[in-house]
Amino acid sequence: MGLCRLAAFAAAAPLVLLGFCANASASDACPTDANLPTAVAAADVATALVCDINAVRTQQGLRPLNWDTRLSSAAAWMANDMAARHYVAHVTPDGVDLAGRVGPTGYIPADAPWSLAENLGWGTGVLSTPQAIVAGWMTSAPHRANILDPDLEDIGVGIAQGAISDGGETGTIYIADFGVRGTPASAAAPVVHSRAARHRHRRSVRRHHARHAHRARRG
Repeated sequence: MGLCRLAAFAAAAPLVLLGFCANASASDACPTDANLPTAVAAADVATALVCDINAVRTQQGLRPLNWDTRLSSAAAWMANDMAARHYVAHVTPDGVDLAGRVGPTGYIPADAPWSLAENLGWGTGVLSTPQAIVAGWMTSAPHRANILDPDLEDIGVGIAQGAISDGGETGTIYIADFGVRGTPASAAAPVVHSRAARHRHRRSVRRHHARHAHRARRG
């Protein structure tokens, strides 16, 4: 996955990581995951991202996630909104949170437990590939917990090109929305895992990675 040299320091808001990462080659399981998202169709980038996530889950003995068009719709809306209004957060400037975005798609059941989780990512250059985004998420505890949550069963991905601050550099925005409707299949064999909702950023002088993780649930 490449080598990174990182130095952490406390910033005004989240933890910020500065460093440079070596360019990574495509993985065997997902041969298109090192393609620059600016050079291929967004659908192909999303497919590669899910492939990488499921490869990680399979390596940990977890079931792969199923693609869900409702979660994908919510994720795509959020990615485009962040690109249009130049921000990075799990709640829109209008106050719409993860459940508020997923609810209108029909994914959240009215009479059964449900759980949602979300990873946000942004990068430029070699740090904008699906492989680099997933590798970055796996180095962050809350993002890793979402990816490896045995209860989650579905995933949808949204991708857009844009800046996450006014006047900032244009990069690739990734939104991965995870979910489960009803009692998860893993409930028969519970696994202890983190449900922390924290925020982390990663940034380099010439290329950037920004990551956020979030969770919402009922039942």
